[in-house]
Amino acid sequence: MRKIMNILVFIALLNISCFDDNSGSGKSGSTGTLKITVKTSSDIWGYPELKSGSTTEYKAYNGDTLYIWQYPETGGNTVSADPETNLADQSIPYPDDSVGDRVNFVYLFSELGEKSNSTPVLYNGNSDENNSTITISDIEEGAYYIVAFYDYKTGGVQTNVLNRYDRYAVYTDSDPLDGTLNSTLYADKASKIEIKKGDTVEVVIEIKRDWLLGKPKTSDGGTGRLFLKSADPVPTPDGSH
Repeated sequence: MRKIMNILVFIALLNISCFDDNSGSGKSGSTGTLKITVKTSSDIWGYPELKSGSTTEYKAYNGDTLYIWQYPETGGNTVSADPETNLADQSIPYPDDSVGDRVNFVYLFSELGEKSNSTPVLYNGNSDENNSTITISDIEEGAYYIVAFYDYKTGGVQTNVLNRYDRYAVYTDSDPLDGTLNSTLYADKASKIEIKKGDTVEVVIEIKRDWLLGKPKTSDGGTGRLFLKSADPVPTPDGSH
């Protein structure tokens, strides 16, 4: 009888240990949480926006009177032999379904490559309210790069919609730009943030009006989703080029 009881106790303990093993499972207690408040500039939030009384002309940002994509630095190839890749002089929308969802996103990467799709998105979250906090739970313990962006223009794929003309910012703890606390558009100034088991980390990321993803086509064909580096100027909405 005692032998049977010992066997039953052993089975019970085995079942409990199986249910309590959360390592790598994403269950509560084995992972961390990140809360990111994303503040997109009011000069760009809600844009592209239809011009009052128009069904075809979109304003690129608050105060715009040109109704084109602008920003030749991010518009695409400026070489006359391949002008179709440069959207800077094209009207908005071009084509008709080119306006993004106009919401804030947050992506977490293990590494930042040259392009927004060079490495896979490991975790993500979004909000259709500006200045709101996006909570990403069940993050495995480790260090991550944070990229927040405003979905300004369509493009990309379901797993990564971060595309040319989207406004973005990367988290930095060492070299913030333009008066922000911990935000920059320069990928080479990005800092990883540490997520520990059971912890909740809170950060604020600001996205400025002219912090655009993408650069003109380079000699090796790179274009579209290129992160800017500190050697690059901040793009300007110059429609007179």
